[in-house]
Amino acid sequence: MTFLLIYLMIPSTIPQFLADGWRNSLTKNDCSSIVFYFGRLKKTKYSFSKEDLSRVNTCVHKLFPLKITLKNPPIYQANIFKLNTYSLIPESKLITIPSGLYYMGFVPNLRPLAVRLAKKAGIKIDKKDLHFSQWGRLSSFRIMSREVSVDEFRSGKLGKNGKPVSNISFKEASDFCKRVNGQLPDEHQFEAAASGGEYFRAFTWGESIPVACEGKNICIKEREDSDTSVMGVRFLGTGVSEFVRPTFFRSVPTGKVIIKGGSSKDPWVYGLTAFRRIVDSTFKSGDTGFRCVFPVRNK
Repeated sequence: MTFLLIYLMIPSTIPQFLADGWRNSLTKNDCSSIVFYFGRLKKTKYSFSKEDLSRVNTCVHKLFPLKITLKNPPIYQANIFKLNTYSLIPESKLITIPSGLYYMGFVPNLRPLAVRLAKKAGIKIDKKDLHFSQWGRLSSFRIMSREVSVDEFRSGKLGKNGKPVSNISFKEASDFCKRVNGQLPDEHQFEAAASGGEYFRAFTWGESIPVACEGKNICIKEREDSDTSVMGVRFLGTGVSEFVRPTFFRSVPTGKVIIKGGSSKDPWVYGLTAFRRIVDSTFKSGDTGFRCVFPVRNK
């Protein structure tokens, strides 16, 4: 009897809103939605028909003409990484992000989640930010696998692990990166490193809030332990939020700068890959730091 009660209390392994969204996407023949919902439902016990899989395959080829491997991807190919383990990308000081097409902004299907998490946090998302979405081409670049540490900032040299530096301005962060022959990542580079090319990836660490953190706002250990992007970049959504540069196709008002990601104590909405905050250029916070990016050296 006890086992029966426990069984009845366990929610369905197939969330109804996902199943409904999947059926609606098929009815509308919306490829972006079809790929989006397929990516989520395949992690459940949902049963796809041969016709379903054929439509998904057609949409994948339509949205992403070519799939690539980790080795020397041509610049015109879209990046779709489906890695089941991070052991394929060893931890290093600098992670190379391949050239290619990367999505930037909120996928339409993620907008309700962003609004819901923002409402829970008591903040508003600008409608222009919420509805911004664009594919863009990036040249390959290298990005620090973690934020700049206090010791690195003080010494002016990279290679010293430790607590991320904070309470610095955008200019101080930018000047440091220039001193070590790099620059701050732009917003597109940040999102590419966070999503790994999967344009429906909700958070920097994956597609959902860690199970152990469900219903909790502050869940520091679990958040930080899970916060590794597909590309092997750490703490893009935890640790400290980070200064980034604007892209040429998405500017900010004069005297303003962009912050991406969130600290380990921030509301979940800050961890959404596409979420951005616009602050004064003189802004400083104990929860805001930065990391640097570098060009890929020609061999």
